[in-house]
Amino acid sequence: EACRCASRHNTSLSENSLAEHRSLKASASVLAVSDRQALETLSRDEKTAFRTLAQEPKTKNCNGDQERLRADKQTQKASLEEKLATLQGDHARSKQEYENQQSEGTRIWYFV
Repeated sequence: EACRCASRHNTSLSENSLAEHRSLKASASVLAVSDRQALETLSRDEKTAFRTLAQEPKTKNCNGDQERLRADKQTQKASLEEKLATLQGDHARSKQEYENQQSEGTRIWYFV
């Protein structure tokens, strides 16, 4: 930039000024690399944070769904256990009736 400005005014930089200019330009390039890397890191961190925040409602919904499913599971389990107890009772009564009928049949056959 300084060279262009100097050429427009028909002036040139001294060797010291030119050396200083080159040194400053090199320093700026080195600093620009680290600044660019820091910016890229911050951009990645921002995207990660944004994705995490976007996932929070989904996570809360999943947790709510899990709780609802656990409650449904407990309700169904209790219902099935009740049905099982009823069926086992019915089976025991039917078995007892069957045995009574067999006993009665044997008794009748024996006395005939």
